Amino acid sequence: MGSEILGIVAYDSMKKFGKTKSHQIDTTSKTVAIVSNTVINVIEGKFYNDVVDWLSLISEKNDLKKFFSY
Repeated sequence: MGSEILGIVAYDSMKKFGKTKSHQIDTTSKTVAIVSNTVINVIEGKFYNDVVDWLSLISEKNDLKKFFSY
């Protein structure tokens, strides 16, 4: 989970496959129908990327210790 928070998973995917073949979809609090429609839009070229800065969100809530032991 730490890698996802730091953006490593998205970075590695985009580096290996390129930005046109790697897409981020924020599924937080979304229904299956909404996520499915978003995936269809990606396939049809109508949607490119969601950007979620998980590190900032977690930091703002002072939750870093929940995910990173230091």
